[in-house]
Amino acid sequence: MEAYYLELQQHLTNLRLGVAHQSPDYQWWHGQPALDGDLLHIKGAYDLLQRQRALE
Repeated sequence: MEAYYLELQQHLTNLRLGVAHQSPDYQWWHGQPALDGDLLHIKGAYDLLQRQRALE
């Protein structure tokens, strides 16, 4: 989870840089899709942890 969170922070920084510098190309290719992927990975990891706890 921590590794996913660190990646999320980097991609969020890229998204902010793209917006701040009015660079839609940078914002799009390095920010938003990567951020969406990070959020999906975090959600999947959280769901897996919840299922493991339910089985215990």
